[in-house]
Amino acid sequence: MTRPDPTDLPQRTARAMAAYDPAFPLQCFDFPLAFGVDLPPGAHAPHGDLGMRFHDFALTGLSRPRPVALPGGFDLHFPALGFQGRATLTAKSSPEITLDTGGGLMAFGDEDIGTGGGPTDPLDPARKGEMLEQARRERARLMDSENGRKLMGEYNEHNEVYNSVFVKSAAARNAWTANGATRDMAEHTHVALGDEDPTVTVVNPEARERTFGTRQVTYNQNAFVQQLQIVVNTISQDPTFNPWDPRAKLDPESRYVKASLAAMNFGKATEKTGNSKTLIKPLTGPDVHGTVDASDGEMPKSSVGELESVIAQGVQDGGRAAAEAGDRGWRVLDEEDRQLVRRHLYLGALERAAEAANHPRDLWSGDAGATIAGVVARVRPGGDPEVEVIIPAFEFDIDDSAWTGAAGDTARDRLSEVAFARSFLLDRVETAIREAVRAALTRARG
Repeated sequence: MTRPDPTDLPQRTARAMAAYDPAFPLQCFDFPLAFGVDLPPGAHAPHGDLGMRFHDFALTGLSRPRPVALPGGFDLHFPALGFQGRATLTAKSSPEITLDTGGGLMAFGDEDIGTGGGPTDPLDPARKGEMLEQARRERARLMDSENGRKLMGEYNEHNEVYNSVFVKSAAARNAWTANGATRDMAEHTHVALGDEDPTVTVVNPEARERTFGTRQVTYNQNAFVQQLQIVVNTISQDPTFNPWDPRAKLDPESRYVKASLAAMNFGKATEKTGNSKTLIKPLTGPDVHGTVDASDGEMPKSSVGELESVIAQGVQDGGRAAAEAGDRGWRVLDEEDRQLVRRHLYLGALERAAEAANHPRDLWSGDAGATIAGVVARVRPGGDPEVEVIIPAFEFDIDDSAWTGAAGDTARDRLSEVAFARSFLLDRVETAIREAVRAALTRARG
């Protein structure tokens, strides 16, 4: 059998590329573009998360490369390649987020929005700014001490999870703003800590001195209710755990479990000051700072068993679970707390089921692509052939003429900023050329 002439390998490889005429198909891909955008009239939802799907793409023009022999290998020079397909802007329905989940958890609008009614007096933007600035000062004050740094370190470790919970869960957002108590408390705390003589104004006053929100709850009542709802709404977001299955076990390595336990730890740390939901030991700002500075520096540690007990007291036999919790020295929930646990685990299950059925839908679709000139495949045909693909700069065009309104404007802005999308497309083109050349080289070698 006659062996192929190795000097003819570049020409034979070039001829073998004819197998890739007229097109080399490319796999489609999707990527997120923007979140919480107002969708155009006629869309399936008023608000949504935008995504982009590139699909039905093909790379043409691979069939007639010009071979150029080089020492140790050869180049394949391609005429203008066509990279054409479709780009579809999609939207997945999402609620309008009314809370600054990445900041002070205050309402974005002029009024607090929550279940059960809330204050209707607008919170002046300048007032919000003052409150956030003071919160930053208090944070800096905590970071001045070793114990404060440990406290803030544990909070920051799970901050991303808490933010995700408030973004994803309407139940968590509504619980936070319900009846306006949390907003009232934020304003009161701002005044108490900003007083010219902070040793006078109490942060958590007794009921006879001050109550909060339309339901007139105490500072401690709302604080401990909010701590519990964060524990419950965080664990309800864990996709690996079904609280309604009595055989289900929490995964100690789950980031949701860790964040829920951290929220429980903060509750225990507060109780060390002599405060609880029903017991009030009034503290001024200096009292709080002094307590932090004088502590042993160790945050109380809650166990997975304690978290499972909280869930069991809400969804299983509350009496038996409460008795077991008392025997172990764990938190025993009252009836209001048990109802809160049941309600939020139920709402969390509904939200997860709704999210599972919430699929992206097409908004607009148009042609997309580019003409790429001057592409070179540099081949080193050794035992393990190397193929380097050199692609000059090119313009990638998307027909966005149908994109209208806020969604269209946002999509254009985000596409101009998202460099990884272009990089991903470029990688797909490089991969397609490399695979085609490798396959042609194998055919040429016989």
